[in-house]
Amino acid sequence: KKDICISLIINQITKKMKSLNQQSQENNIIKANAENLKSNIPLNKTQEVSQFFNQPENKVKMQFPNEMSSYAWIEQSKYYPTAQVPRSGQVSELPYNVNANIGEIQYKNKDDNMVSVNQHFDTKPIDAMVVVKNGEIVYERYKTMKPDEKHLWYSVSKVTGALMLAFLEYEQKVDVNNYVSFYLPELKDSVWDTVKVEEALDMATGLNGTEHDEEI
Repeated sequence: KKDICISLIINQITKKMKSLNQQSQENNIIKANAENLKSNIPLNKTQEVSQFFNQPENKVKMQFPNEMSSYAWIEQSKYYPTAQVPRSGQVSELPYNVNANIGEIQYKNKDDNMVSVNQHFDTKPIDAMVVVKNGEIVYERYKTMKPDEKHLWYSVSKVTGALMLAFLEYEQKVDVNNYVSFYLPELKDSVWDTVKVEEALDMATGLNGTEHDEEI
């Protein structure tokens, strides 16, 4: 009984030490200053941004860094109808092993000047940044948003769709060598009869199209 008791105590101490270490690592996250948070804008500014992007000629401008888009990227649900898809299953948390020296890593820019990661972060239109290595978070920094805020994904969301399709391919429910219209009958008798699923995944369709709604 004595050995069991000692073992339990050691386990508790180990868990506590791991918890303290995790908290210490999380404290190394560089968070945004309150005055820089885009979510702190007043209501009249929210309305101004909404009215701006409701103008058809301005919709495309949300893709590019500017004063208006910097708010919309973080508060997308205020400007466009959105829906949240709840997760299922367990959350796979990534442990922290923060290395502050990553911010000092330098690269040579197009002007042959050496620029550090921190300098790049401070001077470019970046809202947040996270570096994951070998399944661990080794660097995390925020400039205009909080860790729990939802940022617009844009093309990063393609990874999610591609991953789901990879699962379906693994289960032999989808053949990426089939043409897109094979799985989307509404696209039959269109140019999508000539584009394979794999070509669409590779963003190599060769189509001369636009990002706007148009006749298929």
